Amino acid sequence: MKTQIILFLVLANIAIAAAQESVQKNAEFEKKNVLYVNPLNLAAQNYTFTYERFTSSHHSYKIMLSGSEKENYAALAYDWNFYPFKKSAVNYFGGLSLTGYECPLEAGVPISRPVNEFFEGDEDQYSVSLQLVNGALMKLFNRLYFEIDGKIGPEYNLSAKQYRWIWSVNINLGVPF
Repeated sequence: MKTQIILFLVLANIAIAAAQESVQKNAEFEKKNVLYVNPLNLAAQNYTFTYERFTSSHHSYKIMLSGSEKENYAALAYDWNFYPFKKSAVNYFGGLSLTGYECPLEAGVPISRPVNEFFEGDEDQYSVSLQLVNGALMKLFNRLYFEIDGKIGPEYNLSAKQYRWIWSVNINLGVPF
């Protein structure tokens, strides 16, 4: 609980600093960076932070770090996203995500069998995946973004030497700076 409070205070300070900085800058300056936190994961004591950098009005990349001592996992992802339409209050994007993670929980749908398998083993499982991404970025306020995306794609379990299909739905709150 103490960790969550400290983490919340740090994020609040970042949001305040970003808000103060944006007031001082020119109103037409376009934010190039966004720092996201997944509030649903945070409520479950899983920490998921994502940094997004806009390289142009139509392209961005993201780096996601996620982990939990409670769930005993760590994940790292690199996403490349394309925003096909002009910027507005709600922006659709699509892209690719390369994800690597380790945890004792083996999850996913085996490509050869349409059955979910979820079990915890004695050893950590190491996996990599390449997923298609579809999502939307919404500007709730000038200083707060809401993002939702869905990912699906093949995963290769390096420990079990098996291919599986995995999917995820992610919800993030972000502070542009």
